[in-house]
Amino acid sequence: MKIETSENKKGTLITVETGQKIALAVYSNGEERIYLPGRGGQDSTYYTEDPDYLTSTDSGYRVSHPEEPEEIRVIS
Repeated sequence: MKIETSENKKGTLITVETGQKIALAVYSNGEERIYLPGRGGQDSTYYTEDPDYLTSTDSGYRVSHPEEPEEIRVIS
C-alpha cells in the first residue's frame, strides 16, 4: 500500500494505491475526518453536509482534503 499527497485547487490530493477496500482517517488542525468509499449522493458517511468520498481509481482511491494533513491512517 502506498499513500501520496500533492497540492491541488481544493487543498491536498490524497492518493492511495491498494487492491483492497479501505477508508481513511485524516488528521489536521487537531480534528479527524473520515473518508469512506462511495459516490456523491449516497448516505454512506456520517458527514451530512456536502460529504466527500474516496473515489475509486484503477490503482486504489483518491480524495481531496481541504488542508495539509498532519497524519493519514488507513482503515481496512
